[in-house]
Amino acid sequence: MAKRLTDFLIKLSTDSHSLEQFETDPAGTMDAAGLSATERKAVLSRNPNALRKELGQPHVSHMTDEKKKTAKKKKKTAKKKAAKKK
Repeated sequence: MAKRLTDFLIKLSTDSHSLEQFETDPAGTMDAAGLSATERKAVLSRNPNALRKELGQPHVSHMTDEKKKTAKKKKKTAKKKAAKKK
């Protein structure tokens, strides 16, 4: 249930004692919070997209389409320059 995961993450971020407990005994802390196996896996992965998935939120890309195009162009240009040097 996403509510348990949400409550767990909020508690970790706002209560230093809870965070300390989690750092000492992650499994026990997640057991006490009633997290499911997939929620635990997402928490332990520290992967924002895995957490978003468990929370029912969409994947968020840090790059806009325009930035992706610019990055592709730069990569292509760098490859051409490298090929010319050979």
